[in-house]
Amino acid sequence: MFGRIRDLIRTSFFFVPMLMITAALVGSAIFVYIDRVAGLEGLRATGWIYRHSPAGARALLQAVAGSMITTAGIAFSIMVVVLALAANQFGSRVLRNYMRDRGNQFTLGMFVATFIYCLMVMRTVHGNDTGPVFVPGISILVAIALVIGSVIVLVYFIHHTTQSIQAENILAAVAREFRDAAERLLPQRDSLDRRIGDEGNLPAEFPTRSKLVQARSSGYLQMIDTGALVKLATEADLCVESLQPPGAFIYTGAQIARYMCFGDEEKDIAQRIRGAFALGNYRTYLQDVSFGIQQIVLIMVRAMSPAINDPFTAMACVDRLGEALALLSSRDMPPSKHFDNDGALRLVDCRPTLSELVESTLAPARSAARNSLLVSQHLLRTLAQLATGESSSRLRPLLQREAVRLVADCEQVMEARSDLEQVQEEYRRTFGSLGERAA
Repeated sequence: MFGRIRDLIRTSFFFVPMLMITAALVGSAIFVYIDRVAGLEGLRATGWIYRHSPAGARALLQAVAGSMITTAGIAFSIMVVVLALAANQFGSRVLRNYMRDRGNQFTLGMFVATFIYCLMVMRTVHGNDTGPVFVPGISILVAIALVIGSVIVLVYFIHHTTQSIQAENILAAVAREFRDAAERLLPQRDSLDRRIGDEGNLPAEFPTRSKLVQARSSGYLQMIDTGALVKLATEADLCVESLQPPGAFIYTGAQIARYMCFGDEEKDIAQRIRGAFALGNYRTYLQDVSFGIQQIVLIMVRAMSPAINDPFTAMACVDRLGEALALLSSRDMPPSKHFDNDGALRLVDCRPTLSELVESTLAPARSAARNSLLVSQHLLRTLAQLATGESSSRLRPLLQREAVRLVADCEQVMEARSDLEQVQEEYRRTFGSLGERAA
């Protein structure tokens, strides 16, 4: 489950700022200690070290601390407005990308850490009324450096925020997340070890002798710990079949797996199998490679809704869908069967095939594109470009069938005859070399 913990940390606004706050606490103690024990008269003579009264030092640190916490409040008030606009325009699912953004997390951490640092240093400043005079000059110099750094971060934050709400950059971020997930989850074509391949099958008596495992809670299936399941099945002499793919919504009482025991069954087998299925409130990229594609499709559907009607954003979505499908066509789906070291079948995954994944992607895209001449033509050109690619040969019949369906959808909904004729002409031009249109 390490991957799930890593994903929770990555999407948290808490982890990076807390690390920076901890660094501020430790750093303040270290620099104050250096001020107390080091002889810095030579360095003070250069003018870089603060040499004025304790009252002036307190005033400086108070001003820095107050300005930092105020700036943090203003900056993240801006972010709330940006997030509201992005959710309204592109859907609430894209907000997760903003939470994963290291720039936003670092900005919050920088402002709050500077505030904490100044508070911790300010408490060490002493005047004649509270004991021996102590003004931590180096610590104050570091506080000034942190202020300068915070100003730079503020300028970066404003630039980064204005860039991040542009449709092209949002789509690029989603596509990058999908690409990382696909490269991590999907092996290169023909790189799988076919030593066992599909030779192992579930026992013939599995449907009648197997026992069902039901979910005790509801949520999205974020990941299945296949390693733990294979280990459990090997130790307890089981054969397990997963009944739900990653990304599916599981309700309480739903059947998530079934298993058959070849020996004496232990009492907690069902509970241990259930523990390998991680549920959450939202979908993630941990094992759900289709999640990124569906986010792009969601943006495309919203862009073509009557309330927004933005065909150029939809065309940008088509470009990213083409990129995603090209990557999928160059990869193999991960093996659904898992064996122990002796070659015995221990686990069968529930995973969509490549064709099912492509069809589930293009069906809503066709529905969104069929009302627009520009988007329909662009989708046809993208499908034709994919179909003629060397790595997409196995998807060529499917892509052509989707193009035929797109033209048929346009024939049903397009009111302007001239627009429909242009769509038909685009199909003949782009797919003419791949065969005549099916009846």
